[in-house]
Amino acid sequence: MAMTPVAGQRKSLKDLKVGRNAQQWPDKVKLSDMADNPDNPPSRLDPEKLEELAASIRESGLLQRIILVPRDIWLKVRPEHDKPVDQGGIGDKPFVIGMGHRRRHACELAGLDEAPVDVRESADKARRDALIENIQRLNLSPMQEAQQIQKLKSEEELSQNGVAKALGKTAAWVSQRLSLLDLIPEHQRAVDAGALKVEDARRLSRLVPDLQIAVHEARLSIEAGIEIAKRPKDEQRMPAPVPDPLPEPPLAAPAGGRESVGEKLTPSGPKPERQPMPSASVGAAPNAAQLGSWAGDETSLNEALRMERAANEVGNLRALRRVAMQHPDKARIILRVLEGAVEELRGDLPANA
Repeated sequence: MAMTPVAGQRKSLKDLKVGRNAQQWPDKVKLSDMADNPDNPPSRLDPEKLEELAASIRESGLLQRIILVPRDIWLKVRPEHDKPVDQGGIGDKPFVIGMGHRRRHACELAGLDEAPVDVRESADKARRDALIENIQRLNLSPMQEAQQIQKLKSEEELSQNGVAKALGKTAAWVSQRLSLLDLIPEHQRAVDAGALKVEDARRLSRLVPDLQIAVHEARLSIEAGIEIAKRPKDEQRMPAPVPDPLPEPPLAAPAGGRESVGEKLTPSGPKPERQPMPSASVGAAPNAAQLGSWAGDETSLNEALRMERAANEVGNLRALRRVAMQHPDKARIILRVLEGAVEELRGDLPANA
């Protein structure tokens, strides 16, 4: 009667089988005979969760077997893994872990030399199961999830709905993660760092790359970028630049004493008597005839010129709204100019007006 070989005693897969005709494999294998799947490196494992699992194994043992694939069968599907471990391969280990990377490394932390296993002779199914396990159980960032989902989708030739079903996720969740792959690298790094919300990143992913770069360089706000992303890509354009507001005219220093707030004096000589300003529609810039009628009153003329500049700068409420969205600081400056002009205009109007 054939004896069941001691786990890990031999390196030959042929010697590990039991019986002449039986296709049986050992129930336990040494941890040192298990190679990590190079597509699922141990560096992705969460040390805290790994220690929690190790504590559970010390208390109750390993309750779920590790899934292994024989080396030769694995390399038929993954020939690129036939190289040393430090070069991204499986080395000379007789088995490759299909599912159970956390369990294998937790067993090692728990002080075990071997673990219960289930050896499968189908590398294709083990590969698919490993990809699904990576997404479901590992502590992956949103970008890593997106990359693993794309890998599962392409290698298994699945639709988005098929991926969602395999993962037990909604199709909307899968679509959201895959959209992150359309981001420029700078935004992808921002998502992983938590500086860019996944929801905002998904919306920005609909922008053409040039506009994504503009958002990254702060030449375009996230809000404005999301608004533009609603348009078809062939209609997406960078908004026209808003000119800087003109500086306010300097206040003339009085000959003897402080000038009151909002009051302007002539450079020299007594202040001329103010003439009432003719009425004009609110928000309209003064015309040439109005400017000429105020020529004798320099203070009123200055006020009129300020109003004209403000009207030309803003134009209408829609333009001001664009300024506020793209350049909040400039919008506040424009509003201060308008408020000052309105206050001075009120001072010039007759009391009964």
